[in-house]
Amino acid sequence: PKVLEEAVKKRFDWGEENEAFQGGYDIDATHSQASAYVTIMRGCNYSCSYCIVPSVRGRELYRPFQTVLDESKKAVDAGAKEITLLGQTVNSYRAESGEDFADLIGAVDRIPGVERIRFTSPHPFYLNDKLAEAMAEADAVVPHLHLPVQSGSNRLLKAMKRNYTVEEFLERTGRLKELIPGLALSTDLIVGFPGETEADLQSTLDLVKKADFCAAYCFKYSPRETTVAAEMDGKIAEPEIERRHAILLEAVEAQMERHLAGMVGKQVTLLLENETDGNSQYYFKGRLESPAEPGSLVEAEVTGHSRTALKCRALVPATA
Repeated sequence: PKVLEEAVKKRFDWGEENEAFQGGYDIDATHSQASAYVTIMRGCNYSCSYCIVPSVRGRELYRPFQTVLDESKKAVDAGAKEITLLGQTVNSYRAESGEDFADLIGAVDRIPGVERIRFTSPHPFYLNDKLAEAMAEADAVVPHLHLPVQSGSNRLLKAMKRNYTVEEFLERTGRLKELIPGLALSTDLIVGFPGETEADLQSTLDLVKKADFCAAYCFKYSPRETTVAAEMDGKIAEPEIERRHAILLEAVEAQMERHLAGMVGKQVTLLLENETDGNSQYYFKGRLESPAEPGSLVEAEVTGHSRTALKCRALVPATA
């Protein structure tokens, strides 16, 4: 831990009182030819019972509003077309000058040259109407949201200290889907949390269908020292966690297959990472039949799919 802390201080020049972070030091955005990642905050104010992040990263600290905009513009000037805003609970962002995450989305959207905006990782509690409307109004926000839900059981969500119910999750994502037709929704799910029953697992499987997730990262619960969950009763044996994980994966992969098949014949825009492979505006990556300029936006028709990606044929390249 000491070595890691020294490395972090050296890389980001965080002072012991975080003065540099709050004051708006200049971190170059991490970017490739096409994409840039801009950190807008660090830390977390939540205390999810399974998570060690708050104890190792501390409370939330937000970078100044203008600093985030300046860094995003700098990345675009360096050639990035896509900006990904990063934070542990990214949509809880609130600048000292008063702007919230919805305001930030709108401001980044107005930067000349920004073609796409993504963000990770949001929290369902902060997916309010203002943010949903800001996402719908911003031309550059992609029609995909990765929103970790963790479980389809209200009982387990309460034990996890997640601060929302399944019904609230479905209501908020449903509202967003109304505003952004065709929105692709992916998530994180945990199986084997202490006290999880077969009924809880079934509730999670039901949510996979009700929320119509296009994909999900499925995690097997494992205890972390100092967390509340590590001391909970009802621990589940590893072979049983493996069994439940396999059941969940099967359900998620079947859902993914359905979404991939449903994309065939439709048009997507690929932001190329190399001559043939790129990210669509949705969750899925795509591969072109013929090479094109890396870093360019290419309009393409989906002609087929693999287990996890789209097969595409270029139509007319968008303006690079």
